[in-house]
Amino acid sequence: MNIIENNIKIAEEFFDKYPDLFTFNKPMAGPVAFNKMNIDMPIGEFCDKLVAEKGVLLLPSDIFFYEGQYFRMGFGRKNFKENLAKFEEYLIEKQYV
Repeated sequence: MNIIENNIKIAEEFFDKYPDLFTFNKPMAGPVAFNKMNIDMPIGEFCDKLVAEKGVLLLPSDIFFYEGQYFRMGFGRKNFKENLAKFEEYLIEKQYV
C-alpha cells in the first residue's frame, strides 16, 4: 500500500505542474485511475506514440469503453517515478508543456 500512496503523491505533484494539460483523477479505490489529457490528437494515437518512442505504456480509456480524452494510469509499480519522468520528458520534447 505504501507504494501506491507514494506514487499518488508523486503523480499529484506532476499533474499540479501542468493544470492546463491534465485533469488528475485520484484513484478512489485500487491502484488505477483515468486522467484527462487536453490535446487535439486522439488519446489512442498519443498513447501509441508514447509507447513507441519512450516505452511508457498508458492505455487509452476507450479500450475500457470509457469515452473521452482519458488515459488509464496505474500507481502500483516501484518504477512509477522513473516512468513518469520519461512521460514528462516526452511531453517536453513534443512541446506539450
